Amino acid sequence: MALRDDIKEKALVCIDEVYTTSEAGNASFFPVDRVLDEAARWVVHAVPLKALGPGTDLSVQSLEAREDGTGSLLLPEDFIRLLRFRMKGWCRPVIIPIRDTDERYAQQFNPVLRGGDCKPVVALCEDDRRLEYFSSSKGAGATVEEARYFGFTEVDDDYPERLADITAWKTAELVMAVMNDIAAMQICAGKVAEILQLL
Repeated sequence: MALRDDIKEKALVCIDEVYTTSEAGNASFFPVDRVLDEAARWVVHAVPLKALGPGTDLSVQSLEAREDGTGSLLLPEDFIRLLRFRMKGWCRPVIIPIRDTDERYAQQFNPVLRGGDCKPVVALCEDDRRLEYFSSSKGAGATVEEARYFGFTEVDDDYPERLADITAWKTAELVMAVMNDIAAMQICAGKVAEILQLL
């Protein structure tokens, strides 16, 4: 069975556990397929990086390196989450980027306040379409040593199998929200939180 179908079946079992009306036996009644990808997207953002696996290499052909130690890189259409990014000369990779809406982003344009080679900063800009990196060393960071990301468009067989259970429960939670069953939705949310702590 394909992973998508497996998660849908698990979500229906989860719904059956928490939704007690007589309509629960009619699987076609629930909008599981419509909310599955939304649930999976939420899961990908919420789980620890280690749960996502090795990810995919980020193409660095569009790298634009500037002489002041900063630069940018276009991100692929399926980009969801940065796993690792490291330029040559950096002491460590960046695994948690900031956003261009973060107040720390403005600091990165000041050579004194910006992240340096020991504590580099990477920002996701333009609704995750472009990555900007910052280093205080002039001329440093012109070569990418590590660049990996997690790509996602919809649940398919490339989706991490270890996330099937949490995705099923998140799907059930969203279905219960559509059904306006607050009590069942809260039970599902509790299961999601419980599984999230175990990952």
